[in-house]
Amino acid sequence: MRTVINVCGQSYSGTTMLDLMLGNGRACFSCGELYALFRPYRSHHFNPACGCGDRSCNHWLEIRRHGPRHAHKNIAKYFGVDVVVDSSKDLCWLIDANRWARKDGFRVFNVAIWKTPIEFAYSRWKRNIQLTSWPREYTEYYARLFECNLPLVGVQYADLATDPAGTLRNLCSVVGLPYFSGKERFWEKTHHHLFGSLGVRKQLTSPHPEIRYESFSQEFSRVLPRLAGLASEATEVLSILTRLRKIDHRAAKGRNLFSKGGPLPNRPLWYYRARLSYMRKRFFPERWPPRGAPYEGS
Repeated sequence: MRTVINVCGQSYSGTTMLDLMLGNGRACFSCGELYALFRPYRSHHFNPACGCGDRSCNHWLEIRRHGPRHAHKNIAKYFGVDVVVDSSKDLCWLIDANRWARKDGFRVFNVAIWKTPIEFAYSRWKRNIQLTSWPREYTEYYARLFECNLPLVGVQYADLATDPAGTLRNLCSVVGLPYFSGKERFWEKTHHHLFGSLGVRKQLTSPHPEIRYESFSQEFSRVLPRLAGLASEATEVLSILTRLRKIDHRAAKGRNLFSKGGPLPNRPLWYYRARLSYMRKRFFPERWPPRGAPYEGS
């Protein structure tokens, strides 16, 4: 059956890597952050470079020409695949994509990948992103994800990074996707991939690609007690962690995991506010990368 798999999660939580793993295979296609093709809000979104590395590749120009409403359907037809994987992350797009794909007759799975709060803080710290707001950003994203009222299956980033084959094999069985030995070695396939983590995308052309779990640096370990205190005191953080662990892929048996029939996903008030913000940024996009900052993708 034709399937759309939406990979969602906070920035720097492994969405790009999981997207490429799930999209590895002849019948699967990895989109990357498809929403930015149709809802550009940063300067580089307007002239997308395909992840295949071929500067003359114009697949995405053809897909964009037909608009967002039937994007997954058009991608499946254009590339001749049964499974389309989309790691857009943006929750407005997630809501719309579920609605559109279901109406086009697709089975839709929503996979939430997540890091612990401290792992998330470390991902921001090593990129010199200010840490003062990280608990709010962490809880806000996942709280809104649960508010969408979508069936979800969860994957912890540490599990995927430390046991990619075992974690991916089980996740594939949950979403009805065939697993083959080496599917986690996403760099063995040429992907036409949009945006996402530059570090992960570099693995596609690296002479020594690898999947590894990065331990905290000694410098970060010195600020860890203060950050851990902030996380442990935030009841919202603990509540989100509890909910994320409840949807883990290893406990998925017997749960409704894909959108088919039933009520369509909610469109909360924040959905409309965010859509207005994207409309404004289409005319006044963010400069990317910011001046003096390293390019990290997305």
